[in-house]
Amino acid sequence: MIGITEITKKVASQAERSKELSGVKRSQIGEIINHVFEALRDSLIKNQPISIRGKVSFTLKRANTKPKVSSKCDSHTRSMDEIKRKIKASGKKGLSAYAKSPEFRNLMISTRSCKNCKLQMAKKSAGIKPLNRVIFKPSESFWIQSKLKNK
Repeated sequence: MIGITEITKKVASQAERSKELSGVKRSQIGEIINHVFEALRDSLIKNQPISIRGKVSFTLKRANTKPKVSSKCDSHTRSMDEIKRKIKASGKKGLSAYAKSPEFRNLMISTRSCKNCKLQMAKKSAGIKPLNRVIFKPSESFWIQSKLKNK
């Protein structure tokens, strides 16, 4: 595991080789890194995703619980299950089977205007709570090791 002092040493050695950052002291680099980590922590506490783009890109976001509540009321859930059974029994597969079904279309229209379904969706969104876990999603180029130039 690499600590803040090792990160500061690596960044300082890179800064010494760089023309733009030649006057920056190691203590200043350590302060900058601490400020960056504090900003990252504060954003994650507020449940805001962090996306860093550059030569190496990655995204950090806080994991959330998945509520076990249905997004539809009981009557619409039952009718959705019936439609699914009818479509499976007919032998049709895929999204086109649902898209061509007039029963499915009518059900979707009725769920949009149903007050109970709207209340159920509100309960579902209220049930989402952030966890103390962070999800790290790197870009494809993230895992390619960079070549350090030595003088």
